[in-house]
Amino acid sequence: MPPQLPYPDNDREDRQISLRTFCLKANELCNTAAVTGDWGPYVKFVVSGLSGGNRVFINTYEDSENPAEMTLGEFRDYDSVFSITTNLPFKTAMSVYPIPPFKDTLTSDIHMSGTIYDEDVGISCNFTLQSNDNSTQNAEKRIGLHNIPNMCLGKIKPRQVTRIFFPRLYCREARDSTISTANLTTIYDHCLRPAILSVCPQAESQWPISYAHGQLKAQGKNGFHWGSVDIGAPAMNAFADALRRQLDKYPKFRDSYFFHDIMGTKMESHHDPERMDQRSRSLSSLLDYVNWDQTDRAEWTVDVAYNLWAPDRVLQWKASAHHQLLGFILPSLSANKVEKLQKSSTRFYLDRSSQLKDFAGLRALPGRDGKQDKITYINAYTTDKTLTYQKHNGVFQRRRATDLFPSNISHLMDNMEKISDLFREAGRMGWATTVRLEVRTTYWEARNMLHEFPDSLRQAAIASLDPKVWWSGIFLNIVPYHHSD
Repeated sequence: MPPQLPYPDNDREDRQISLRTFCLKANELCNTAAVTGDWGPYVKFVVSGLSGGNRVFINTYEDSENPAEMTLGEFRDYDSVFSITTNLPFKTAMSVYPIPPFKDTLTSDIHMSGTIYDEDVGISCNFTLQSNDNSTQNAEKRIGLHNIPNMCLGKIKPRQVTRIFFPRLYCREARDSTISTANLTTIYDHCLRPAILSVCPQAESQWPISYAHGQLKAQGKNGFHWGSVDIGAPAMNAFADALRRQLDKYPKFRDSYFFHDIMGTKMESHHDPERMDQRSRSLSSLLDYVNWDQTDRAEWTVDVAYNLWAPDRVLQWKASAHHQLLGFILPSLSANKVEKLQKSSTRFYLDRSSQLKDFAGLRALPGRDGKQDKITYINAYTTDKTLTYQKHNGVFQRRRATDLFPSNISHLMDNMEKISDLFREAGRMGWATTVRLEVRTTYWEARNMLHEFPDSLRQAAIASLDPKVWWSGIFLNIVPYHHSD
């Protein structure tokens, strides 16, 4: 065994301070450095926790107010709904894209699985689907939907997307969900357009002559502009059947299926968690475009969320209470099974808040352990992430080592200046945040899930902080990187 090298700060005395004390000390050092030009003490304190002969650690609980001593607001919502079908069970028109928007291809893991086919292995699935092909279906296993080639077919409303998946295009080596231009050309020219014309021949002039023609129309000076054409509800299922028949003429496109999702609907479905009538009405209203005579509710999955908030407070999940939180969501599990889930590196993920040990959200995939409680996915997080969350690459994008190259560093520093200004403004205005708990369950269980949150769990699992202190602490952690050269 190699000798243990001494840590250079082992001789320093450990000292715990509150987040508020940290901010006051950091501000003092920052003001001094602004006058003297010596940023060393400030950088060492904020980045490494070194102050004089001490090694400083932040004890965030010293700043936390007990939620039992304050009034917390609460509301419930349905954040997302998903389903896999072989038809288009809608009672309103769908806007179908001749040229599918690439940004709507499913490429991120949403913790759902679908069907793939492998000519050597057979079928791999976790959904029961009717196939137009009479091929033998053999082996079974789960494959993440985001790994299966897919494209956006159309939309019913802004937050809803219907995609079509091509399981026989799945490549186990590449695991790329995008579809080549050659395949997209074949799909439109020989499958999608003929299917449309067989159902709505009067609409021929509305559709591009070919995929190449559609690309030519969509491309502008600043990129693509995605146009769509409506298909009325009466023609919807005839179109779906015709499209899948055309696709089945090509072995690589056989056994396609549709995936429907509506996401980000938390404020649209906002309701009182204690009232069953509101829970039912919100879910029905969210899915008012679905024709339930043409689909089974058992095939639909819902993300249910419970939110707790307080005016002028930042709420955070305590990492120490994750075991209790999981036990509340999965009451059928023994304490040992909850602990095993929490220790799993493939089914449990810890999401630290601002690199602080005491505060963290979680994501969990209970798998078989969630079967009895009808839970397939759990996500506990806080809404402070909405300050910087963006799906596209922008100021808040993930950074790479190449951003530190001389040709890129000035752009990086400019972005960091904007980010630090944002955090400083959030602290100045006292920007409040909520804690949010989401579970994924069946349609039938969605109305009964997460309609209460016990007071004992609130006290054990939630910390409440002054937003001015919270955001100032984050701001002060960014400033050193402007002066670390």
